[in-house]
Amino acid sequence: MYATRSYVNPGLIIVLTNVIQLCTLLIKGLEMKFLGIRDLRNKSSRVMKDLVKEKEIVITSNGKPVAILSSANEENIEEQLSNLKRIRAIKAVNEIQQESIEKETNKITLDEINKEINLVRKKIR
Repeated sequence: MYATRSYVNPGLIIVLTNVIQLCTLLIKGLEMKFLGIRDLRNKSSRVMKDLVKEKEIVITSNGKPVAILSSANEENIEEQLSNLKRIRAIKAVNEIQQESIEKETNKITLDEINKEINLVRKKIR
């Protein structure tokens, strides 16, 4: 029978503690300010000042998110718009892939796809 002994490496504890602290800082950095649509309407100049500091603000209506305000400037507006379009495209592809899995159309072979295309083309002619 072998004896088991547990050993705690103090260096590992320090590293894990630092990782936890880093994760906590990252999470705090990801926190977003929420603002009701009424406050946006009534305090718009204040919101614009806060937006520079906050970077993004979630706009809510009846407590539900409806929009995200994001700070932008002349130097980064094109990049930000491009990033938003890219994110929306990725989301659309993911939704299509998920729907394909649910309907099991992801199991269709290339030959079956080509046959389907040819049938549709014949119907069109």
